[in-house]
Amino acid sequence: MIPIKNKKKSLEATVEEMRKFSFNYIEKYTPSKQQLRTYLIKKYLRAKIPNTNKKNIIDLIDIVLRDLEKSKYINDQFYSQSKAKSLIQRGSSINKIRNYLMSKGVNDKYVKNIIDEIKENNQDQDFFSAIKICKKKRIGPSRNESNRLLFYKKDIGVLARAGFIDESLLDTFYGYGSPLGMHPDIAVPGVEMSTGGLGHGLAVGLGMACGAELKGQDFRTFVMLGDGELQEGSNWEAAMAAAHFACNNLTAIVDCNKIQQSGRVSEILDLGTLASKWEAFGWAVREIEGHDMWAIIDALDNLPYAENKPSLLIAHTIKGKGTSFAEDTHVWHNNTVTDAIYQQALDELKESE
Repeated sequence: MIPIKNKKKSLEATVEEMRKFSFNYIEKYTPSKQQLRTYLIKKYLRAKIPNTNKKNIIDLIDIVLRDLEKSKYINDQFYSQSKAKSLIQRGSSINKIRNYLMSKGVNDKYVKNIIDEIKENNQDQDFFSAIKICKKKRIGPSRNESNRLLFYKKDIGVLARAGFIDESLLDTFYGYGSPLGMHPDIAVPGVEMSTGGLGHGLAVGLGMACGAELKGQDFRTFVMLGDGELQEGSNWEAAMAAAHFACNNLTAIVDCNKIQQSGRVSEILDLGTLASKWEAFGWAVREIEGHDMWAIIDALDNLPYAENKPSLLIAHTIKGKGTSFAEDTHVWHNNTVTDAIYQQALDELKESE
């Protein structure tokens, strides 16, 4: 038995207590297996207790989940059917239903089965769902006829966010004339910012963070950066401005894998010691091992790192980690993935689990 203390009361990492918390959670939320697992992990591992063996706790959680699954207290097949029915009634598109179930960790087999069932029994599901969205949001055909053209792009964006993009477009990705280029473009419904031009993200994120301050909004803005991208000067202009305006609602995360498109960062344009460089620009800095999920959770839970400074999280990673052909090399920064390569990657990643 491993005693754990949190702010409310003392926890005991035992099968019996985990089952008790699981039953309470199941009764309240009727979760998927992955949702319940995430809940238990957060409950038992977010407490920062020294000398606590995380692996033992996770093993206990998996024992409890297997027992609950065997006893039918959690059943992802039933969960997927129930949630899909509810989402259909709420006017969700097939894409949105699929993405929702996948986000809850439902087995791919169950997701495929329920989507196939919806397509077979509800051939016009997307059409009727789109009509429901239009009525609910008062857009498209539900607008006054004189306003339809004026709000056309906005209305298309609403439908895109709801999942109403023709799946056939996916096969045109990066093709001539396709709206789906290599990088997201603001011309695509639902995309709020054109990306791909390195060095723009931090400045745009800074604008969002400053806007939140001006409007009295309390959301936090996150910007993902590559270490090779930091060779772009606009990043450092934004870094100076963020420190000057004391934007502690802005967090930048640097994927520091030491490799960029055409080679090693140190050979192309060395960045020196990143932590001290950002600190010199007025940021509060923290470094972690970027493949350690618990380190990531801890780092994000403790934001901001200083009261009146923007926060920088440097995540040290290995490019292509877990795949023999792509690990720690720039060759696969942009390369063609064949079916054979895809399967090889899946097999190697599974072996490394």
